[in-house]
Formats: sequence, structure tokens, C-alpha cells
Amino acid sequence: MNRWRYHNAGNDDIAKQSNAHFVAWNDGSVSLKVGNEIYDVRELPLFDHLLVRSYEDAEILQSDSIISKTMNLLPATSAHRKILVKNITKKEKILNTITDVDPLEKQRIADENVRKAMKLKRQLESKRRLQDEKWERSASPGFKPQGTSYQSYSRSMRMTMMAMVETISLLVMKKRLKSTTTMRKRKKRKLTRSNLKRC
Repeated sequence: MNRWRYHNAGNDDIAKQSNAHFVAWNDGSVSLKVGNEIYDVRELPLFDHLLVRSYEDAEILQSDSIISKTMNLLPATSAHRKILVKNITKKEKILNTITDVDPLEKQRIADENVRKAMKLKRQLESKRRLQDEKWERSASPGFKPQGTSYQSYSRSMRMTMMAMVETISLLVMKKRLKSTTTMRKRKKRKLTRSNLKRC
């Protein structure tokens, strides 16, 4: 971090001091030292740029000097590069997490599962009715059971099928509720991350 302070040299001369210093090396390169951190200085030529001074009283602009170079600061230590790579990776990870799940697609899948369960229930009911009608037509009056094992067997089969359908419906509804809860948690996590970014 760049810091400034005013220092009294002793003869009532107030001097401005900073923790930033330029260092010129033997090979002609220049580095900027800010505290304990060192940055490599790269100079690039610049054309058609002027430093202009404005005068509010006269409402004019006066050219003060020509800017012929621009300066870029690059981190010289590996710590800076690691921090830069970490920040880039973190941003990419957050973006991938946000865009990876489509809540509308999950909702469509849950609705489709509910429709399939209802369709299966209707098919089972239809098959049960057809089997009952077929049994009544094929059995002779003398041989047809009267309130015996056939009726109890038919009742037990119906109850088993209804229990299966109810179990499937409960599983589908439980999965749908779980996906909705997961979407809410991810949405809340996304809002928390966006608030942290703003801070």
C-alpha cells in the first residue's frame, strides 16, 4: 500500500515523504518499490498526448507539456502472480457454479415425473378392471367363487397396486420438494456471493 506523510526536517521545512521509491538497476531497467513489494516498470512510447491546464477565470485551456511515454507496473515476485491466478480461478469457479444448474429444467423434470406417476396409476386401474371383467366372463355360474378366495385375492391385489402407486407418487413428490429446497439454497448462496462482491 502506498503511504504518504509530512516530515519536519528541523528548520521549519516540511517535507513530504513516501514509502514508494524508484530503483534504477545497472542494466538500465527500473523498478518501483512500495513498502516491501517490488514492481517492474515498463515504459512504452505514447504519441499525440498533451497535458492541458485549465483556467476557470479566463475559460481557456493551455497546453502545459507533451506526454511521450506511458508506464506499466508488473509484479516482480511470484507471490503477486499466485494471488492473480487465485483470483482468476475463484471468479471462474463462481461463474461455473452459478451457470451450471438450470432451475427451469429441474422443474420440468419434476413435473414430467408427476405426470408419469399419474399415467401409471390410470394404467394399473384400467388393467385391474379388464382382469375383473375377463374373470367374470370366463368363469361359469357354478364354478365362480362366491365371496371366497377370489374376492380376497382381488382386494389384496388392488391394495398392493394402490400402495405401489402411492409409494411412487410420494417418492416423486419428495424428489420434487428436495430439488425446490436445493434451488432455494443455491439462490440464497448466489445472492450472498453477489452481496460479498459488492462489499
